[in-house]
This record gives sequence, structure tokens and C-alpha cells, in this order.
Amino acid sequence: MESYVAVRPIYHPPSDGNRMQHVGDCHRARERYFKRPTANLEFVVRHRYEWMNAFIEPSWTGVELGAGSGLSREIIDRGSLLVTDFADYEWLDMKNVDALRTPFEDRSFDFVVESNMIHHVAHPLAFLEEAHRILKPGGRLFIQDVNGSLLMRAVLRF
Repeated sequence: MESYVAVRPIYHPPSDGNRMQHVGDCHRARERYFKRPTANLEFVVRHRYEWMNAFIEPSWTGVELGAGSGLSREIIDRGSLLVTDFADYEWLDMKNVDALRTPFEDRSFDFVVESNMIHHVAHPLAFLEEAHRILKPGGRLFIQDVNGSLLMRAVLRF
């Protein structure tokens, strides 16, 4: 009996072949944004968050989980936004917040922001359940993330 591989093996390029320097360095990303932004960088950051403003009421309170460099606050200008991450960066409002088990009460927020973070968590569905738990009835979850896998595309479309 022959066996078949349903998917091709994962490609892992050698690290010296990676043309994206400083990936994941939030300090460097913030510094670059504030001190030497390029038109492309400004466009990418603005495009990541600006669309959310159209769906946020001025009186609403929200939280960004997994904020990384924390640039959301520069673009999201509606409502009140609490910026959090699992890290302990100085620009965060709350540090060491696990997006799968937040310290927030049920129904605490009118909106939750997730930007390029969900693909880093071990259990994306647990994140979605946690976001649902802390959202007020009728609240909004804003997801801005890579669109890599079929599962991720299905979750984002849903």
C-alpha cells in the first residue's frame, strides 16, 4: 500500500537568506516609525489600523491584545484604547497580558483589536473565545492579520 503526503514539506530558508532584517524587534520598529519613517512604512501602518475608525463610536472603550510596537494608538483616534501585550514594553498600558487568558471582566469592552498577532498564539480559537468573553454584547472584534492558511482565511471571513 502506498502512502501519500497531503501537503508538501515546509520550506525553511536559511537564516542568512532572510531579507527581512530585525523581524519581531518591536523597539526597533517603534524607533523607525517615529524617527525615520518611509512613505511605505507610514502607508502600511496606517492601512493596518485606519479602517477600524469607521466602526468605532467616540464613546467606546477598547483593548488591543498583542499590541507589539503599539502603533495602533497613533492611528486609532476614536474611542478610548487600552494597549496591551504579553511583553513588558514601556509604551504599553498593561504589560504581561496573555491574550488567551486576559485579566479583564466579562463584557468589559466595546471593541477588541488584534493586529498581526493571532498567528502567534498556540490556540487561535481560544483567543476568539476570550475576545468574545471580554466584549460587551454587540461589541466588535477587529482582526487585521496575515491571510496565509486556508483555516485563517475561513476564520477571517467568518
